[in-house]
Amino acid sequence: MPTREEISEIVIGSLAETLGIERNRISLDSALVADLQAESIDFLDFIFRLEDAFNIEIDRDELFPNEIARDPNAVQQNLITEEGVEQIRRRLSFTDLPSLRAGMDIKTFMTEMLTVRVVVDYIQSKLNQSTALAG
Repeated sequence: MPTREEISEIVIGSLAETLGIERNRISLDSALVADLQAESIDFLDFIFRLEDAFNIEIDRDELFPNEIARDPNAVQQNLITEEGVEQIRRRLSFTDLPSLRAGMDIKTFMTEMLTVRVVVDYIQSKLNQSTALAG
């Protein structure tokens, strides 16, 4: 299994190729949308590259909780509710989201909090699950 550093390098490389930007413009703290201007079509290409690089299947909703954003119990008037915070934390339990809170604008969450680090955490979690199932 690759180390966290190797996972980070592959994720950053895949993202750089997907977005057509230099690797040195991407850090673990780069937000995919706010900092790197990734768009929906970019996410499809990025996910495909990650699946290929790590030989895993990625359910887009596992990584990008779009259906939670459409749940009226989770988001009301574009603000994340307490239930929404719980749903997001459960869905993204593979990472730490210290600034996620009730009352946060859902667009802020989707554009600023989904970072390269979150993707690396996700990949590491998926690889750990695969190793546990194989062992």
